[in-house]
Amino acid sequence: RITENRYARFLCLPAAAFFVIMTGSSPSSIRALLMFTLYLSAKTLYAYYDGYTSLGVAALAILAVDPFSAYSLSFMLSFAAVLGITAFSQPIKKSLCFLPGSLAEAFAASISAQAFTFPILAAAFGSVPLTALLANLFAVPLLPFIMGAGYAAVFLKLFGVNFLLAEAADFLIGFVLKTAELAAKLPFANIKIHTENALLFFLFWALAVGAMCLYYKAKKKMAAFAEFDLTRPGSRGYNKSREAARRFPLADR
Repeated sequence: RITENRYARFLCLPAAAFFVIMTGSSPSSIRALLMFTLYLSAKTLYAYYDGYTSLGVAALAILAVDPFSAYSLSFMLSFAAVLGITAFSQPIKKSLCFLPGSLAEAFAASISAQAFTFPILAAAFGSVPLTALLANLFAVPLLPFIMGAGYAAVFLKLFGVNFLLAEAADFLIGFVLKTAELAAKLPFANIKIHTENALLFFLFWALAVGAMCLYYKAKKKMAAFAEFDLTRPGSRGYNKSREAARRFPLADR
C-alpha cells in the first residue's frame, strides 16, 4: 500500500536495493528487486503491470549477466514459487473466503508457491516437506515486522540509537525458526522420494497442477456466464433485460 504514494516510491527502491546487498545479492533477491523496480515504474507511469511479463524480464536480465544462474537452486525455487503465486494465489484466495483476509492471502500464497516448488525440492533433496504449509502460516505474517524492525535497527544504529528493535527482530526470527523446527518434527513431515518413484511423483504433480488449472479456468468461465444469466436477479444480463423492458415496453409483448 505504501507504493500508492508517489513520494514513498523513491524511498522503497533504495531500501529494496539495500536489502539485496545485505542478503548477498542472491538470484532470488535480485529477481525480487527487478520485479519491484518494474512494478514501481508501472505505477509511476500509470502503465499496466503484468506479473508474468515482469517475471520473464527478470529471468532474462539475470541470465544475460550470468547464464549459469539457471543451475542455481535459489534461482529455480524463487522463480517457480513466484510463478505459482502469480498463477494461483488470487483464485485460491477467493476459494478461501471463509478465512480472514490476511490469513487467506498467506494460505493461498503458501499453497501456490509449494505447488510449483515441490518437484524441484524432490529432485534436489529427495524429499517433499508437507508441514511447510503449516509453518508458513505462522512465519509469513511475521516477515514484514521482522524486516521493518531490522531495517529500523540498522538505520538507528548509524546514529548510535538503540530502541531494542534488533532484539525484537531477533526474537521474531527465533520464533520462526522454532516453528519450522517443531513442524519438521511432526509425523510425516517429509515424504521421501526414491529414484524409482520420482517419475510417478512428477506425473502425479503434473496431473494435480493441470487439474487445478482446468478447475479455475472452468470456474472463471462459469462466473462469466453467470454474469449474463437473464434469469438470475443481480446479474448483468438480468439487469440489462430489465432495463430494456423498461425502456421498450412493447418488447414484452
